[in-house]
Amino acid sequence: MRNFAADLHIHSLLSPCAAVEMTPRNIVWHAAAKKLDVIAITDHNACDNVAAALVAAQDAGITVLPGMEVETREEAHFIVLFDKMRQLKEWERFVAAHRPLLKNNDEKFGAQFIVDAEDNFAGIKEELLLCSLTINAAQLSAKVRELEGLLIASHVDRPAYSIISQLGFIP
Repeated sequence: MRNFAADLHIHSLLSPCAAVEMTPRNIVWHAAAKKLDVIAITDHNACDNVAAALVAAQDAGITVLPGMEVETREEAHFIVLFDKMRQLKEWERFVAAHRPLLKNNDEKFGAQFIVDAEDNFAGIKEELLLCSLTINAAQLSAKVRELEGLLIASHVDRPAYSIISQLGFIP
């Protein structure tokens, strides 16, 4: 098997924890400069900037995996990756149905920007993305398998939001 250089946990400016410079085109450009082969845009509980990254990567020689980072009811973070954008869109509908209906407070949590493939401003995500879904880790795993995706525990042993800190073990 060939070796691949990859970063599968990248937040765009849609995630309120990311810098405003984290546009899809900038992400792809920096990934190419670092000679990465594969990246994944994995914003918190949303995927509005993934399609723009897929377009931006077309001429860059980089594979972009459609993805998302989600937070379970236990407050553990997981990366969810798919082969195709249609799978991610189906996943997005599932996540939206299990995300609390809360409005984001830009001043407290940060803005959640949506941009197009040219990094032009396209909107602001009004719903709070930095929140736990109403599903647990087992339900998350079952749904990802059903959609033929890949599930990876984020920051596995960090003091907060990791599978170890929140569950105490890896199921």
